[in-house]
Amino acid sequence: MSTTGGLLLSAGLSPPDACAESATPPDDDDAGYFRALRRATAGPWPLQNQGLTRSLATEPGTAFLTVDLCPSTRRFDQDFFERLLRHRGEAPFPVGVSVSGLWLLKHQAAFSWLQERVRRQELAITWVNHTLRHRYVPTLPPERNFLLMAGTDARDEMLDNARLLLEHEARPSAFVRFPGLVSDRHVTGVARDLGLIPLGADAWLAKGQPIRDGSVVLVHANGNEPAGLRALTDDVLAATRWLPLADLLRSVEACFAVPTPSAWPMQSGPEGPLAHPDPEGSTRSTLRSNSPAASPRPLRGSDA
Repeated sequence: MSTTGGLLLSAGLSPPDACAESATPPDDDDAGYFRALRRATAGPWPLQNQGLTRSLATEPGTAFLTVDLCPSTRRFDQDFFERLLRHRGEAPFPVGVSVSGLWLLKHQAAFSWLQERVRRQELAITWVNHTLRHRYVPTLPPERNFLLMAGTDARDEMLDNARLLLEHEARPSAFVRFPGLVSDRHVTGVARDLGLIPLGADAWLAKGQPIRDGSVVLVHANGNEPAGLRALTDDVLAATRWLPLADLLRSVEACFAVPTPSAWPMQSGPEGPLAHPDPEGSTRSTLRSNSPAASPRPLRGSDA
């Protein structure tokens, strides 16, 4: 078994067919997964928005909805997901949900509510790795923030979050969304070595970015970004055919691995912090050492 395959299995992750619980893997011997992994981790390794952001191989009027759950002390935007349910038609509504470990630990009832929607076949959720702690300090520049913050082990952040999802009976996909969409060559290489495909965004709605055909759309449902949820109106939901993230792998020949330029600071906006977690819910939070779910054992090389 390859090193990547060993790491995935040691962490409890599945190989390429774990891209979505409700979707079948790509044809051609999982070639789509490996093409996506290669392209999404290729240079030039910009500071922001590395990874797959858009597909040009989809039909007009289609897009991919992703919802981030960064650490936050604010209430879960359950009403937004209830709106999605009203637009699902006969099939479950496909959505990628990027879960950070600290959010899950502070909002376990909300996480269970999402899982119940999956069990009832109301939502088809692709669980995206959003790291365990999602460290963020408002006063730091991006090149020293998030996974680039001093003392942050990107490998442990991704693997420990995958274990936490598994401990809560959620099957992690092969996608990772870097906190703040911020990364560098090293962080991207860590994701690649773990077999995780970086997922960026083409339409961050709270920043006023428009939805185009094939866009990966980004909103937050952690209480920090009401502007983005308002931008995704019922008319937009009804007029768009939403696709599962697994379709990004099937159309990866036309996927962007080159990021969409975006101006920093990401958190600026009329309503204060947009994408980032509450500082109290992130950098000041501690994981209880006596809780198995809160203290996943870091995976070392000897475990692979």
